[in-house]
Amino acid sequence: MNLSFHWQNFTNWIKDNLKITIISLVIFSLALATRLIYLEQIPVVFSQDQLNYLINSLSISLTGKGKSGEWSPESLTPVEPTFSELPAVLLAPVFALPFSWTVNARLPFVIISLTIPIFIALIAHSITKSKGAAYFSWILALFNPWFWQNARMTFDIPISRFIY
Repeated sequence: MNLSFHWQNFTNWIKDNLKITIISLVIFSLALATRLIYLEQIPVVFSQDQLNYLINSLSISLTGKGKSGEWSPESLTPVEPTFSELPAVLLAPVFALPFSWTVNARLPFVIISLTIPIFIALIAHSITKSKGAAYFSWILALFNPWFWQNARMTFDIPISRFIY
């Protein structure tokens, strides 16, 4: 089975399916806009759990160690006993982005919340073999209020959903 990518085949597919491509881009842009609007301001506060991940990830990005100064990414143990280590490590590089710290903290979760619907559509297509079911599940997942809410929260749940 040849899995190589052929640019010419891709451009021909885009030309053949121009209408659905434009509609899909408009829907995706609308979903992106709804997630990015007031990203810095809503929700107004971070919970204690969210702040723990953010403070640890900021500490890792600045010093390479957790906020206690003892933990390092090579230890492969949780930063704190009640919190997983993965969100703090994955969020550490985003604090180098040129936005405010609240936007930097929420931006990876916005990206995750936009990619999970693609996986859901692929699963729906593989189960039903129907493009209509795939598009419907993609649109439904894109505008799912739970995904929208998780896009603005810095918990480990969206990361777990994305990886597993």
